[in-house]
Order: sequence, then structure tokens, then C-alpha cells
Amino acid sequence: MSEKLGRAAYLTIGTSDMEKSIALYTKLGYTVENSGQAPAVWSEISDGSLHIILVEGKDEYLGLTYIADHLKNVPAQLEKAGLKPVLTIGTEDEPQQIIAQLRNGMLVSVNQAQADGDYNYKSKSLMDIDFENPSPEDFPNANCGIFGELALNITDMDREVQFWEAMGFKLGDRFEQPYPWAIVTDGMFVIGLHQTDDFDKPALTYFGLDMAEKLKKLVEAGIEFSKNDNEKSGTIDTPEGQRFFLFSLDS
Repeated sequence: MSEKLGRAAYLTIGTSDMEKSIALYTKLGYTVENSGQAPAVWSEISDGSLHIILVEGKDEYLGLTYIADHLKNVPAQLEKAGLKPVLTIGTEDEPQQIIAQLRNGMLVSVNQAQADGDYNYKSKSLMDIDFENPSPEDFPNANCGIFGELALNITDMDREVQFWEAMGFKLGDRFEQPYPWAIVTDGMFVIGLHQTDDFDKPALTYFGLDMAEKLKKLVEAGIEFSKNDNEKSGTIDTPEGQRFFLFSLDS
């Protein structure tokens, strides 16, 4: 297993309409913590469970963004994982940002830490609680519950596990039913690898108690969702093309 790509991390989401995206994420339980105009219009949002920076532009994408003290070894680590940087900002000897494409519409970015930066992006996830015996106090987002994983649809489990280990992740639980799936994490991101065609794009996956009631309230707030297996789960597609899965922890 390789070293972690950084010491802090957050999700970056590209949106072509910041106003629409903020309106949706606010209804999902997020609050705007910061915003700015340079180098592009951006908004920093959080729900206590997940930390996201929305960036306005013509491209819509999902990015795993890391903050690192040194970037000199990053290109070699990405190459070991089979990735080639598509953009490097700075110089070859002193890169400030390195971006590579993970898959269509999904990027990984490693940014140089700034001396005056406060990179406290630690979020609470399902891995931090006793999900077999949860209590209402465990769930930081009253509207959605708690972040569980970034779910990825894959075709080859062994190859994916090898890739993510080269990216600095550790393999957690691995199962074969109802299809091959596994959890990998680097302590900052939690990613679920799902060898299935049940879904066709990455999804931010949340779990909560009383999810049927939560979904009802989201509908009342004007959010459309499609049902998954039952009344206690749903799928929400965002204005910028991202996806949320909401599942219940109720028995």
C-alpha cells in the first residue's frame, strides 16, 4: 500500500449554476460556511458529516481533493496507480496543484498546503458510529442522516482494490453478496466499491433513522427523488449532475 495523497481532504463538485446547487444542498441539510470569487466562484458547504466545495464553471464533475505539504512525489504515486496527471499548476520542481482523471466525470486533485491555511476537514461518517445500535445523536444531518460512502460502480473488484491501495487506501470489509462489494478508506474518504450494474454513476450515500419520514419531508421541501427498493430509500439527482443515495438503518 502507498502513502496517503494528503493530510486533509474534501470533495470538490463542479456546477454550472451555483444558485441552483446551493438551493438543493441547503434543503438536503447543508449550510454555506464560506464563499469567494477567485479563481472562480466557489462555496464551501458542510452538514457536519461531509465537507464539499462547489466550484462554478462550465464543467460538471466530482473531485477527490487532497491538501498535502509536499507534492514532489505525487506524480510518481499517481503513475504507480495507473494515472497520468492531466494538469499541473506550478513548475515540475515545485508543483502547486496536480490533477488527474479517475474516470469520466471524476477527478483527483492534490493541492499544496498554504502556510496560513486551516485544513480542518474531518467529517463524521457511518464508520465513526455503532451502526448496528445507532442513536439519534449519531446523525449530524437532520435531513439525510450520516454519510456512509462514496459508492462507485465497478467491473473488476480485484483490480479496483489494487488501484485504491496504490492511492493510499486500506481495504476494509469485503463481501460477495448480493454482489461483490467492498469498502476502502484512507481515513479521509470512505469509498464503496460495488461490482454491479444496479447503478451507473458515483453516488454520495447517506444512512439515517426514520428515512421514510425524512424522504417525505424532502418532498415537502420541493425535492424530487426516485424510490429504490422500498419506502425507506431513495435516489436524488442534483442540478449539477451528482447523485445521492439515501438508505435507512431501521430494521
